[in-house]
Amino acid sequence: MVKHIVMWTYREEDRDETINTLKGMFEALQGKVDGLLRLEIGVNTVPDAAACDMVLYTEFEDWSALEFYQNHPDHQRIKEYTAPRRQSRHQVDYEC
Repeated sequence: MVKHIVMWTYREEDRDETINTLKGMFEALQGKVDGLLRLEIGVNTVPDAAACDMVLYTEFEDWSALEFYQNHPDHQRIKEYTAPRRQSRHQVDYEC
């Protein structure tokens, strides 16, 4: 199994709208991407200078399933939407 975790911080002026839109876009991927076993979106609720705004936690069958997800058209649309709205992005991928 491969875990793929991504955290973002978004621009202040459209943060709430961005988070709500992305939450729906990511949740819509469930059942559409072969090899995607689990998808969870978390939205930060505790204000802290070191905190990110949103986290994506996903589990995939294997590395090829993660690659399939990365290239999936719905995921590409998410990347296009979020890129101009984010301030920072952090990612961790690991096998367990």
